[in-house]
Amino acid sequence: MIQTRYRPGQYPQGLLPFIQKADYIEVKRVKTHKPLREFIAGCFSYSPAWLTFLYWLRGQLVPLIGLKGHGAVQMQPISAKDVPFVKGKKAAFFTVMHAEGNLWVSAAKDRHLTAYLAVEKQQDTIQLYTLIEYHHWTGRLYYAVISPFHHVVVNNMIRAGALSTH
Repeated sequence: MIQTRYRPGQYPQGLLPFIQKADYIEVKRVKTHKPLREFIAGCFSYSPAWLTFLYWLRGQLVPLIGLKGHGAVQMQPISAKDVPFVKGKKAAFFTVMHAEGNLWVSAAKDRHLTAYLAVEKQQDTIQLYTLIEYHHWTGRLYYAVISPFHHVVVNNMIRAGALSTH
């Protein structure tokens, strides 16, 4: 079962610099014995056809608010050993911002917002943080439109990460 929280709580030390800049904070928690890298690999390998369609649709609509559009984005499966733990390395369209011990933080920056995706392993639990830093009013508009899809996508990524064999 995936639990979602929106209220600030205790955060890992490595996440604090990103929390301080965030306008939106969401924490999803799932019980799993998966190691951190395996969980992340499972999340990033999740790529059903409906998700590819949503990325394509996003690419067609974002030029309406002045962002650069794109075609379909197809996530490529990765293995646990391929999950980068070096700052500046890429994992799909995210860039690793911090990786140490049981915490992995990545970011996708655009003109309208920066979205941070962080994953923390705690014994038999994994917490997945979504942090949003708005840069422009279009960031708030964009996130308000995609928010329902965000929850569906992230919940499915978490299930894929918890059940993966990567």
